[in-house]
Amino acid sequence: MPYKCSISPRERALRESPAAPPPPPEMKGFSLLFLVLLLMLSAGEAADDAETQYWTCGYRGLCRRFCYAQEYIVGHHGCPRRYRCCAVRF
Repeated sequence: MPYKCSISPRERALRESPAAPPPPPEMKGFSLLFLVLLLMLSAGEAADDAETQYWTCGYRGLCRRFCYAQEYIVGHHGCPRRYRCCAVRF
């Protein structure tokens, strides 16, 4: 015996409709603006790192945020803020 069920036309329309309506046009513009802003901020920060990557300090040292394993910290003098002077061990 088949199961019979009656569904109202409104419920049927809701079940057949897509899961979520598309966002309004102003939200699309806002999301695009937000994405561009994030990309600009991340690009600006990367440029700052590239600029100080070969900044020399101390005796044959380079300014870096973190020294590599074969380097030691000479000090912070001559480097921008949050950078330290790293020199290679011999």
